[in-house]
Amino acid sequence: IIASDVKEKVVPRPEFPYEKSSPLALTEVQVAEIIGCSLSRLRQDRHHARGLPYVKWGRSVRYLWDDLKKHLEDRRITHHVQ
Repeated sequence: IIASDVKEKVVPRPEFPYEKSSPLALTEVQVAEIIGCSLSRLRQDRHHARGLPYVKWGRSVRYLWDDLKKHLEDRRITHHVQ
């Protein structure tokens, strides 16, 4: 087998939901991927009433895009060099 004959399977990375096309509500799986934490971490945070605000719709959990954006902006650290 020649190396050029082997094609790697490329899995596209999910796009970050930019504001122009962002959905109103995101699933817990989407949020975990966006902020880089585990699904179990999000679930633990909900159980202990900490972390991101969320919405319950029946048994489904959704996170509002505006809440996620504010949560990330509130935790943004900028270093000012003088």
